[in-house]
Amino acid sequence: MVYVNTPDFEGSLESGFSKSIEAIIQQLVQSTTEIDSNKALIIPNVNLKPIEVEKIKDTISLFGYEVFSLPDLSESLDGHLGLKQGALTSGGISVEDIKKLGSSSLVFTIGQSVEKCGNKILEKNPNIKLFHFDSLGGLEASDKFFKVLCKVKNISQPHPSIVRWRKRLQDALLDTHFVIGSSKVVIALEPDQALSVANTIIEAGAHIKAIVTTHRNDLLDEIPCENLLIGDFEDVESFLQEGDLVISNFHAERLAIKHKKALLVRGFPDFESLGNQLKNDVLYEGSSYLLFELANLINHHKLGAGHEH
Repeated sequence: MVYVNTPDFEGSLESGFSKSIEAIIQQLVQSTTEIDSNKALIIPNVNLKPIEVEKIKDTISLFGYEVFSLPDLSESLDGHLGLKQGALTSGGISVEDIKKLGSSSLVFTIGQSVEKCGNKILEKNPNIKLFHFDSLGGLEASDKFFKVLCKVKNISQPHPSIVRWRKRLQDALLDTHFVIGSSKVVIALEPDQALSVANTIIEAGAHIKAIVTTHRNDLLDEIPCENLLIGDFEDVESFLQEGDLVISNFHAERLAIKHKKALLVRGFPDFESLGNQLKNDVLYEGSSYLLFELANLINHHKLGAGHEH
């Protein structure tokens, strides 16, 4: 058992998740000065879906590392049929492995909400190489991630499959530019996810009408958008009247229907989408998927609106 104080009258989903990880590190990870040169650790923010955690782990493993994640949700909600209903979700990371995470040679924190978690694990072993990324969405953010890995491994370029996906993302940016670039977007998500999604679609020319989020994140101040505020769905509705689509959780469906706008469902909760746990929006591959999904959504919505009777 790990104890953590997460009162519901302060912070948000992101901050409570981060405090839980900090508590796990403080109470379970053992202090050491030893380093396992083949071990790497990622600390994902709460918005990263199981498939995204898996993809990040698999990508780092291409550089020759055994990769752990704290927490590890990569096999949660996974596709398998067991003999009976399980009491616990599948996958995860063992307590014994958590205790030994202090020997990781590389640690990657992904999202501003978990940046402090990296500092906590540095307290367990000052010899760890710690790298922080505010997001892994879009071409520029992905480039920074792979440049770090290449520099650490002293190689000129990553695995050929990674290079191929970079070229595919470049094509995706070109192919979706005219569709996405002609649309006004309202984003209503947790800060880390809002930042990641905004970075990706802005590279394709998106015009951000507004970002409505749950708590303060200074990084969002750097995003070019008309309106940025901490608010609720009343604020989303006021901006959506002048926008073309909203990127938010299931609760935005009512507003999208009311104002006849397109809706790209992201974040929590998502009650109706099938395969939500397999939607990948990060690194070159996931960013390509996100851009195509968004562009197709916009086109289909415009086609549907044009055939109303």
